[in-house]
Amino acid sequence: MQNIQQTEVTQWLDQLEKISTGSCSCPSFLKPFHFVTIGLAVKKAGWEAMQLPEDLMQYAARMKLWDAIDLLPPCNVSENKNTGKFLPVKAFLDNQQEVSHITDELTKIILNTASKQIRESLTICLTELINNFFDHARANSNLPCLVCAQSWPKGKLIQVAIADAGIGIRNSLIENKQLIARLENENSCKIASEYGVTSKPQNDHSGYGLTLAKDLMIQAKGTYILASGNEIYVCSKDNKELHSTINSQWNGTILVLEWKIDEPLDSKSIYDSWPMAEGYSDEDFF
Repeated sequence: MQNIQQTEVTQWLDQLEKISTGSCSCPSFLKPFHFVTIGLAVKKAGWEAMQLPEDLMQYAARMKLWDAIDLLPPCNVSENKNTGKFLPVKAFLDNQQEVSHITDELTKIILNTASKQIRESLTICLTELINNFFDHARANSNLPCLVCAQSWPKGKLIQVAIADAGIGIRNSLIENKQLIARLENENSCKIASEYGVTSKPQNDHSGYGLTLAKDLMIQAKGTYILASGNEIYVCSKDNKELHSTINSQWNGTILVLEWKIDEPLDSKSIYDSWPMAEGYSDEDFF
């Protein structure tokens, strides 16, 4: 399988803007980033029912798309042998127990192929990311964050997607007065992915969740995509970066991580490469 491309996300966001008119066109194959964004778009629209093309209906039902947004599924599906190769769409609110449960479930999808080191690195990364979404989203109470993951063993690929319908990255970062000048000229998604950048500089452990995710994807020769508002930032293998404005508008934040199953994930080596913040020791990260 080919790694995800920026155009795949931007073209899909263009389609999602048509959802209110019923003219949104679904791709022939749905991935985690499709599920979390469909779910939130429908939830924001206040729909009481949702229809998908017939050939996608059962797959989406198996991925619990309707359940995650409190809608009645259009069909019943049984569990199949692929259980454990995906994390169905999950809705989560600001609850530490939920975070722990979701990160445990996420790591299980690669349990059979990943080393203990990889699982631990992924758990650390996902816990930080989900907490970051809680800290900065400030979405309406009826709009949870959504997370979904899928592994394709034959293609040796994993994708994790998280999305919210909150205030967005630019509106969050602008609360940090130190960033106002940069935000006038720079891509907010790129800024948010830098080490130590946060909207809440007083928070001791803030400012490294997205950086850890980005650096892990670089390490694993994967792809990191962060989109918010009309901005997108992509970082892929060899630290190749793309950032731009896009035609569509996502009111919130979308994060997509995709990498090859057989590539290493080592959070400790990444932490070791970072400058040590004042007043910290190695124990603060483990």
